[in-house]
Amino acid sequence: MRRLLPWLLILQLAFTPAFGPAPRPAAQTLTVNQLMARMTPAEKVGQLFMVTFYGPTAETGSEIERLISQQRVGGVAIL
Repeated sequence: MRRLLPWLLILQLAFTPAFGPAPRPAAQTLTVNQLMARMTPAEKVGQLFMVTFYGPTAETGSEIERLISQQRVGGVAIL
């Protein structure tokens, strides 16, 4: 195992980007004001809420999926 560790570190360094992720094209970058202008009042209110969810998955059709997709809750804590 001790012989393997230096090689694993070398491989990790070799495949880790040196300067972080590539920047997104300017067309996809939105400011906070632009995002807020696109949101409905209901979506803005939804961003104020963080909900908890008890369960291992958030499957399509579940209550948590509905809260995320329709009510646009600001955060979810999956417990």
